[in-house]
Amino acid sequence: MASSVDLKNVQGDILSGLAKKAEAFFFFKIVNVEDFRKHLHKLLPLISSSEKVVSERERIEQHRRSQSGLLPVHFANIAFSSKGLKSLGVTDDIKDGGFAAGMLADAEALGDEGTSSSGKFDPDWSPEFKKEIDGVILGAAQNRRAVEQHLGELLKILHHSIEEIFNIIGHVRPGKEDGHEQLVVAPFIELANDSSFGFQDGISNPAVNGFDKELPGEGLIDPGVVLLGRNGDPIQRPSWALDGSFLAFRLLDQLVPEFEKFLIENALQINDPSASGSELLGARLVGRWKSGAPIDVTPLQDDPVLAADPQRNNDFQYDKASQERCPFAAHTRKMNPRSDLGETVVDPHRIIRRGIQFGPEVSHDEAASHKTTEERGLLFVSYQSNLAQGFQFLQKNWANITQFPPQKPQVPGFDPIIGQAVGGDNSGARTMSGANPDSVATSLDLGFQRWVVPKGGEYFFSPSISTLRDVLAANEVKTELDSVVPASLDRRGLSSDSWAQDNDDDYDDDSDVDFDFDFDADEDSDDETKTTSSDVNDKAEGSALDHPHAHMKYIASLVGKTLNRFHSWNTGGSLMGGHGMLEHIRPMQPMPGVHKWTITNIAQRDNTGPVSNSGSHQQQHGLFESSREPLGQGTSQLQRQDAVHYIPLSGVDINRQNKGPLPTKNGIQLQRQKKIRLPQHEPAQLQHQNKIRL
Repeated sequence: MASSVDLKNVQGDILSGLAKKAEAFFFFKIVNVEDFRKHLHKLLPLISSSEKVVSERERIEQHRRSQSGLLPVHFANIAFSSKGLKSLGVTDDIKDGGFAAGMLADAEALGDEGTSSSGKFDPDWSPEFKKEIDGVILGAAQNRRAVEQHLGELLKILHHSIEEIFNIIGHVRPGKEDGHEQLVVAPFIELANDSSFGFQDGISNPAVNGFDKELPGEGLIDPGVVLLGRNGDPIQRPSWALDGSFLAFRLLDQLVPEFEKFLIENALQINDPSASGSELLGARLVGRWKSGAPIDVTPLQDDPVLAADPQRNNDFQYDKASQERCPFAAHTRKMNPRSDLGETVVDPHRIIRRGIQFGPEVSHDEAASHKTTEERGLLFVSYQSNLAQGFQFLQKNWANITQFPPQKPQVPGFDPIIGQAVGGDNSGARTMSGANPDSVATSLDLGFQRWVVPKGGEYFFSPSISTLRDVLAANEVKTELDSVVPASLDRRGLSSDSWAQDNDDDYDDDSDVDFDFDFDADEDSDDETKTTSSDVNDKAEGSALDHPHAHMKYIASLVGKTLNRFHSWNTGGSLMGGHGMLEHIRPMQPMPGVHKWTITNIAQRDNTGPVSNSGSHQQQHGLFESSREPLGQGTSQLQRQDAVHYIPLSGVDINRQNKGPLPTKNGIQLQRQKKIRLPQHEPAQLQHQNKIRL
């Protein structure tokens, strides 16, 4: 079991949380697997690791201390449903039944309202979440406009390989409400981005050993409680699951005006005239005041100073036998029972809560009528290594169970914020005890009204950066020419001597071709370094064929560089002809291998159908086309090769954009291509080759 946390390998939202004022969730279905895997490779440089998020948070803090305004930042993460992983060819059992089944199948057991017919439960969800969802893209930035722009850039890379299922953007609340939910806290929140109900949300996320510095009362958990394959995850996982985490997403409507009406109608009667009975009731239902101050520490009035002090706002334990200071059923006590059970029991069920509010502020008309007319609430996200011990457990075994916490002098009742009655259509009445500190045994009727209403969701897996790169995206191919392709073999496996003898009539042994490469690191520079074919062979150290014309070998894959992997180019038949053709040489051993471009006298046909030339020229003068897109930034790029044409008896004419022609020798003319850029310490790029006519 791996022990340390590799911040470069973990997606950034899991451990640190994407720094944001706005966040987009784009749910999608993969419609072209091959294209998606290829485009995912280009997306990789934009996927934010935990290391990047930590670095950006430090930069944000420095900016905040010295300047006003928001620092422009943007982040992206991606996660996949079980269906999505299967569509990408990943069929290994990751050993999580909830993830495999999906949240739609789990809705009834979670307590979501719905209807049953012929033994099938249909939750009252938004229709989009009843469709098949393969994945979700998370995009975050400093404001909504920046998020929209960033998401547009991400989707442009993925192009038409996906289709939108649902797209929603959340944002923090404005002004002094920044960080507060409008009405209540979100499920499992112990609060930190503020909820629509006006309570500070997310204060008590656990500290992760090896990443966080533990603050008083937070609780220190093993990384394997959140990350698969790390210490604390007792399940044997597939190797590709290491450093990934299950993401539980819930679209939660929050009925803010209705919640406020309930608090007013059931306001507690207290002797302090300066205190608000409705605010006290709200604090006892949640377990914290709107500021985030815990009622167990300050039971009768809010204390914003305490709430803002991270050394004190979590430093408390519950009285196991009493709910005078904090009700047994209070939302924060249900989700983190602390001393009611002890950390040994509680820690395996801790989750990392993320998410953000969505929707407008409550309007004057809504507040006056106590009726919600605009959709608002929480885009809830939690991360855990085991859904059955994390999100599912908290909802099903703690929030929905009236006897939890166990062995109490009064029956605790439902979690008043997210607890759901299970049975029938999941629409039963709810009660709780302990709401009134002066009469803790009295039961408070919560009625049939729910103030947090699930409208959809899904279980996803947020893979590690390395799994995105090596398993899910189209594979990079490492080019190690000498060790993979013996110099004595060509594409057909013939010895170079046989190859030369076979085709001696097709070439002038004295022919010489200059290959003009631009090794200038500056794309805009006109300085060039010309390298002859013999220089290329010297650099390849004997990897070229031993044919007299082997200097015509056009090595696009240089040692230590990478090119994209083209899966289909080994499927077409060879066209044996007397005129040279660029050929894709596949590796002589399993991947990673070498892919190189060669001018030989084999024409390798793609799987795009028969060549278009007629008569006897079909075997000598084939047409080869490929519409492959380039790799993404930071990798070697072999961009689209639009056409290779054979023209009988015309010699070789290779055009290179925006450059003058090279001298013609022995009937062979080469014109320089746009540019081959080999910056120092950077991958090689083979730019767009518009045309090769033979």
